[in-house]
Amino acid sequence: MAPLRGLARDPETRAREAHVVRQTEVEHACAVVLGGGGVIVWVGDVGSGKTTLLTNALAMAVQRAIERDSRHTVHQLRVNAAAGPYGAIHPGEYARLFVDQLAQSSGNQVPEALREMLDRWCAGDAESPDLVATLLGQWLEVALAGDLLVLAVDDLDQIDELSRYIIVSMVAQRWASLTLLATARSASELVHLPQPYELRDLRPIEAPEALRLIAGERHGAISPYVAGQLTRALSGNVGAIAEVARVLTEQQLAGHSALPEPLPAVPALLRCCEPVLESISAEHEDALRIAALSVRNRVDGLLLATGLSIEDLVDGPLAPCLRVHSGRVGFADERLRQLVLVRSSVVQAARAHAALARAAGKFDDDDAQTWHLSQASLDGDATLVPRLVEVAETLLQRGDAAWAYRVAREASGLAEGAQQASAAALAGRAAAASGLVWDALARLGFANQAGDLAVQAATVASLIEVVSAVNPQVPGDLLDQHLERCRTTPEEDLPPGYVTQILIAAIAVANLHAARGEGTAARRMLQTASALGGDLRRERVIRLGRIWLGLFGVSGFEPELVAPTLEDSPRYTSFAGTINALVHARDGKYDAALRLVTSELARSIDLEQGHGWSSAGLNARTPSEVAELQVVYALVQSWAGDLGSARSGLQAAAFEAPVSVQLSGLGARLARRLDVLCVGEIGAVAAAIASTSGQAPLLARASASIDRAAEMALHGHPAEAGTLMVLALERARPDDAWVFPIPMPDVINTLVRAGRPDEARHAEELLAEHRRYLPEPWRAAQAARNAVLLAPPHELERALDRLAEVGRGLVSTFELGRNSLAAGWALREKDPTRARHHLVGAIDLLDQAGAQTVARVARADLAALSRQTPSTGSTQPVDTAASARGTAAPVSWTDRPAEAAAPQPTPEVLRGRLSSGRDARTPPTPVRPAVTAVPGWATALTERELEVALAVVAGASNRQIADSLALSVRTVEVHVSKIFKKLGVRSRRELGEIAFAEAHGAAPAGPPAT
Repeated sequence: MAPLRGLARDPETRAREAHVVRQTEVEHACAVVLGGGGVIVWVGDVGSGKTTLLTNALAMAVQRAIERDSRHTVHQLRVNAAAGPYGAIHPGEYARLFVDQLAQSSGNQVPEALREMLDRWCAGDAESPDLVATLLGQWLEVALAGDLLVLAVDDLDQIDELSRYIIVSMVAQRWASLTLLATARSASELVHLPQPYELRDLRPIEAPEALRLIAGERHGAISPYVAGQLTRALSGNVGAIAEVARVLTEQQLAGHSALPEPLPAVPALLRCCEPVLESISAEHEDALRIAALSVRNRVDGLLLATGLSIEDLVDGPLAPCLRVHSGRVGFADERLRQLVLVRSSVVQAARAHAALARAAGKFDDDDAQTWHLSQASLDGDATLVPRLVEVAETLLQRGDAAWAYRVAREASGLAEGAQQASAAALAGRAAAASGLVWDALARLGFANQAGDLAVQAATVASLIEVVSAVNPQVPGDLLDQHLERCRTTPEEDLPPGYVTQILIAAIAVANLHAARGEGTAARRMLQTASALGGDLRRERVIRLGRIWLGLFGVSGFEPELVAPTLEDSPRYTSFAGTINALVHARDGKYDAALRLVTSELARSIDLEQGHGWSSAGLNARTPSEVAELQVVYALVQSWAGDLGSARSGLQAAAFEAPVSVQLSGLGARLARRLDVLCVGEIGAVAAAIASTSGQAPLLARASASIDRAAEMALHGHPAEAGTLMVLALERARPDDAWVFPIPMPDVINTLVRAGRPDEARHAEELLAEHRRYLPEPWRAAQAARNAVLLAPPHELERALDRLAEVGRGLVSTFELGRNSLAAGWALREKDPTRARHHLVGAIDLLDQAGAQTVARVARADLAALSRQTPSTGSTQPVDTAASARGTAAPVSWTDRPAEAAAPQPTPEVLRGRLSSGRDARTPPTPVRPAVTAVPGWATALTERELEVALAVVAGASNRQIADSLALSVRTVEVHVSKIFKKLGVRSRRELGEIAFAEAHGAAPAGPPAT
């Protein structure tokens, strides 16, 4: 799986857009109804949510019509075509049903001639449909007498063709204010309808929408990874996803236990796919069953197992069901595969497996043959256990942990005694590699109790890791007896590899302590593990542990690069890749770190491989390793200052890998913080990641406190936020280690803004204690920023020079932006013009970093400066082109072209924005100032109009305003037109003159006389 960076839309945005799309459909229906009528048909699969949309649209349209004109009645009729009005469907029956309902609703009797015509039609003596439509339209005009009629039809394509034609024709002839709102499963039955009518497709939902849907159905922890799995397995069908989610266990929804295979046969799944299976022969359904159970997905294997020809697959009845490409075969709709498995009896499934086993034997595919033979036996075959264990080991080495778990679980069920414990241990390791911590805990716990010393040693490291994922503490006591045995028993009297396995487990304990900020415990355990060294392999494992502790700042250890060899295990190689990426990132080599993670992710299995076994080579990455790498990738991006890409990439990865249980909950803490800094609140995806993570309690509480403080600070409550931040820093004092740093709001800036300098100085003392664990670029930038904010007036220039010097060595646009923000705040009274330069630069840099919430703080500061009188500083904007050259001079709002596009700054300019505390660079893009107080000239405007007006005054174009406020350009144009009308101005220039005059205390000239 490739790293997900630079996405145009993050999952939160996609989910919001999906909701907006549905709401837009409702609004469009209301507009058609209020506009005099028309025909709208929403086309979507069974379970796509089209019936719910129809219900909402009908209710809203009727409500809006009544609110607009209460003098007229709004008639609403609802027909469910799928149910059938009279049992057997004959031509015209639905039209007659419609007429009967309308007569009852309006109180107007149906003319006898019209009723006789409808009766003849239903009897098979059909009249001209156009004539019937004309007569119905004329009667409607009289019956409605100016009232509105909204007809809602579920499954319009399922009613008889003549009724469908006449109803649509009647609306199209416009005899009355009649609207038809309808749904359809397919547009193919609607091609012969009279025009005009609108067909509007309802697409399947995506994983972010599925997460919100499931959250509305079930309470408790819901994993984005599970939402992604259900979306893929059920083809984004709203009804099927909701119904399956209702019957899953809490652990399955949280992603801690495997989903059932196949998924439950919920009604929505049956309604979608049963008609397909009922339309084919039993022989062809047997062929689909074989395809559904195959683990290789090879076309030649399927043909051999079924006896069919290639023409049967590509041109016969199975062609719509299967997708054939490059010698591989898969289902065109994954829901159909699920239903085929649900409908299969035990005997039918066994026969299909037997046929697949014979085909695998023809191709000398021993692994597939072993699996299918184990499934073909109704009474179980224990002789297959050793081979099944080998198959599971191979799958795990290929990164296919989910299938490795299934195969090892089957072996454990067939085995007895020592074989059962060994198979259970393998199943537990595979479950852990899939992120299924509860399943892993059950299997590993059994193996650790029932197995011999060799099995216990092989499982204890994985057992400690999964217990830590569900338990607040690191269970180092699980290792005590093993460590004592290693100390007191000669190695030759222990099982082969026993000491090495215990050493690996001890290193795992030390690493877990370090990741939780428990440096003392980490150092103690590593010292214990070091006593178990001896051979070259053990020393390499110990070195890896020492480097890991060095990454967390544990005293006595230093991070350094690791060089894996071909003889190293997949887990060692993956861990070494993670370490090397973090070492590069700590040294500020962000591009090198990201390239390394990308290289490691390229060795992961293909998530689009279908339902069969992975065809990846050995040493491919498992889902847990992929998740760990994705978290590291997002972390490095955040260190590099690209918060927006880090946020979108991490959220996207959460739907494809179990990121919530990796690195002691680092993914959860990072996702929450990025949400706060980028959008100002913790969204559904980040909250879901956090709800299913195995975070250490102290880390989780401290991080959550900082998140809450950040939200408060960024929403105008700096005093409360500052207090909460200081408390969080006091509680999270490092224990000779610190967790991986993630971006956080500036505590000192927050306290200084709240007017609490003494607390700010106390917070700086706490931060100085934490700062030694930060990467060098962060460390210097934070110290220089805080010095500027706390400097007395006579030392401010020296502090600004130091800040400029630090800025020249920074790569992170986020850190550069925060430096500019701090400088702008510090200079706001002493030198407002320089403060303006810094603040405009901060806005540009923070926007580039994706930290929109922090950028709003800079905009608010800039807006406050713009409202100052001439005695305290200039209120005029800066010529951005001149500023980039270092020769900026104030210009009038009215001299600035309203739609001008300024040049983009070069990377050198961006890095040099703080090259001098007195000569900061100004970015070119006009920005939207935050609304902190309503100017006198704007009291007649709404809140949204005020935002648009201030942006216009700042020189932003309609396109820039639309992007900033998440509106369409057309909506911005409407707002601008309303603003001009309310304020009596005719141009952007006149609007700028009014704002400029009030800011300078002068009376505005007012609009020109007409």
